[in-house]
Amino acid sequence: MYYAAPLSEVKEVIRTRDSRSLYFPLAVAQTICGGSWLVYGIALNDPFIYAPNGMGTILGGDNPMEVSLWDNWGRKGGS
Repeated sequence: MYYAAPLSEVKEVIRTRDSRSLYFPLAVAQTICGGSWLVYGIALNDPFIYAPNGMGTILGGDNPMEVSLWDNWGRKGGS
């Protein structure tokens, strides 16, 4: 649930094409944290660690991508 919480803002970001509601440092930290736990779970061969954190890494990676995409869109003057 922790990893999916910021995804509630994605609909608004796509609709308005404005990424100000997503906090980029938090999105990057979330992705790094999930990735670290994913690697740790794989090293231990523990699916209870790597499965949810693998999904979290994927979901967390979406937020920096959204910030980069829509922030660049706004700077280029697209509408």
